[in-house]
Amino acid sequence: NVESRNLFLFLSNLLIIYAAASYWATNKVLYEGKVVFYSSAYVHYMKKFLIGMMFGWILIPIAILKCIFFK
Repeated sequence: NVESRNLFLFLSNLLIIYAAASYWATNKVLYEGKVVFYSSAYVHYMKKFLIGMMFGWILIPIAILKCIFFK
């Protein structure tokens, strides 16, 4: 039982880190240097969050490379 709880805590923390990193990567790769207008801020932030969660696996490495090579 302790092992399953530790696994749950580890995976929960990993999900939070992934969500934060993918949101940052979405901003860095898709929205950097752009002005975006939405009628609702909720729609804008939710769209960025969902794009990050779906495509974070590719956006995170691209954003890291972008930070390293395109300063």
